[in-house]
Amino acid sequence: MDTKIKDWISHPGVFVEEEMEARGWNRRDLASILDVPDTAIGLIISGKRGITPRMAKALGAAFGVSEDLFINLQSSFDKAMAEEPSPEVAQKAKYFGAYPIREMVRRGWLIDSGANELEKQLVRFFGVNAPDEIPFISLPHAARKSSYEDRNISPLQLGWLYRVKQIASSVASPQYSKEMLLNALPKLKDMLIEPEETRHVPRILSECGIRLVFVESLPSAKIDGACFWLDDSSPVIGMSLRYDRIDNFWFVLRHEIEHVLREDGKST
Repeated sequence: MDTKIKDWISHPGVFVEEEMEARGWNRRDLASILDVPDTAIGLIISGKRGITPRMAKALGAAFGVSEDLFINLQSSFDKAMAEEPSPEVAQKAKYFGAYPIREMVRRGWLIDSGANELEKQLVRFFGVNAPDEIPFISLPHAARKSSYEDRNISPLQLGWLYRVKQIASSVASPQYSKEMLLNALPKLKDMLIEPEETRHVPRILSECGIRLVFVESLPSAKIDGACFWLDDSSPVIGMSLRYDRIDNFWFVLRHEIEHVLREDGKST
């Protein structure tokens, strides 16, 4: 190994050898002083082995200098030898810091991949035209959440909403009819006393032009349901079933149906 890798940096072994020559010591002499094998000194001088903190202390005592000299020489050499990280590291970290990427991958919404491919997937997932638009995405909606104190939507909730939108966009449904929905409310009310009849809810709402989508909530997202519109005549109700209780199902559903009737979620 060439112990001098740049004009301004050398392996610490070069300095060790210079100090030995200044004192008229050979490798065997220094090895005897330090009580280490001759090969240990040879490996350091040839640049094949670094100087450990323990060796730095020993060399400092032998040459009458601070141990920090050898520690700093080794640190500078290691930094010079280290490869620069790929730009993808910071790029991928940015998305992991902004969105629940690991959970989205676990659920199959995204595929674990390099930064560039992940960026392309997020562009498709959020339906934007370019990566630069991802930080500014939003989705007008009305939602049933645990708290309404903070009107801002969290990244977890945003990821959940866009997954609901992704599924809803793939579902065929007739044009929304407010009249049909109002007529359907008594049918839905009758189902309150017949829990097994709940299975008919998606069909009944679909006939009214409403896409009902169930997506499990992301951890700590704290969102029970949401209403938004794919266009002016295509309402969507998303439900997380965060609480596995029939009474909560009906409460959240009725809440979101009311949003649809008022046409909430069409604008921010």
